[in-house]
Amino acid sequence: MGARQAQVTEVSKVTSAGAPSWRLLWSEPGRAAVELATLLVSGPFLRRAARGDGHTVLMLPGFLADDRSTTVLRRYIEFIGYNAFGWARSQHWPCLAHPGGYGSAA
Repeated sequence: MGARQAQVTEVSKVTSAGAPSWRLLWSEPGRAAVELATLLVSGPFLRRAARGDGHTVLMLPGFLADDRSTTVLRRYIEFIGYNAFGWARSQHWPCLAHPGGYGSAA
């Protein structure tokens, strides 16, 4: 088996994952509620984190998300002493002008 064929085989393994199950989709609100409760309970432990020195932190949202998805994390980063900023744009997605995405010269 040549190197090219091995590379194609590896890519096909990754792309054949399929969509998540409906059970996983419908359980998402409940899982989010559990995560929120866990965050509230862990507050005393989070307050003991090492303090920052005021450096600026740029929070990039996940793929196709916007700044709302990083709000809680940004507030926490500010609480411990950093200067946190959000993406300050709409959705975070690769530049379509370049086929390779960010920083691509091709």
